[in-house]
Amino acid sequence: MTWLISGLMAFYALRFPRAKLHLRFFLMWVFRLPFWLWFLFWVGLQVLGAFVQASGLSAISAAAHLGGAAMGLALWGIWRQGRLAL
Repeated sequence: MTWLISGLMAFYALRFPRAKLHLRFFLMWVFRLPFWLWFLFWVGLQVLGAFVQASGLSAISAAAHLGGAAMGLALWGIWRQGRLAL
């Protein structure tokens, strides 16, 4: 099911490019950045995780996360062309 969440995150980042994500640490520091920037950071972590997984050091399927994000990107492209009604 993580591939589905990854796909939804990709679709959301592309559908709402001005959406902001707020992160608060220890009730003091607040980071407010565009969601697409956080999403790119997350994709970078997943690419790193895929290399770690390929070396046999991790059991987390980063490839599934990246595949889900790719599916979200594809569905966004189909939706943008008007062939997918939401």
